[in-house]
Amino acid sequence: KPEKLALQAASVIGQRFALDALRALLGDPEYSCAGLINHHLVRREGEDYLITHALIRDGIYASLLKTKRIKLHRSAAEWFADRDPALYAEHLDRADDPAAARAYLLAAQSRASGYHYDQALRLVDGGLAIADTPADKFGLNSFRARVLLDLGSIDEAINAYEPTFPR
Repeated sequence: KPEKLALQAASVIGQRFALDALRALLGDPEYSCAGLINHHLVRREGEDYLITHALIRDGIYASLLKTKRIKLHRSAAEWFADRDPALYAEHLDRADDPAAARAYLLAAQSRASGYHYDQALRLVDGGLAIADTPADKFGLNSFRARVLLDLGSIDEAINAYEPTFPR
């Protein structure tokens, strides 16, 4: 049973996962992946672990009840909150958390500040796909326009402002 729970939690984190993240989701600071490794479900990959095949990960993830999946994504979001803004936003999104759109904006701003504009645009688009408040839509569209302007895509930037300031 602990191995099943560990594999379910790992499937929520992703194909590759850190042992610290898995331990946090399990609430067990002593958990070891030895059993999963012995059953050839997981292998070491540098400092991280890797679920041995994407079909294994996808099958386990698909078999999770929605309530359990949401709970695990919420726990993963908490773990990533101070570590990786993009993963924090993505896990909030998968947990159907209303704060996800704002988290996508903050993650996009973080990526853009490091000149990773393609990643920033992907994150903004993720936020726009789920934004349901005028404030979130405004913030995301405005930031999208700013990133496009920084990229020199003037026409696209103007179009991005259109939903923000309709004529």
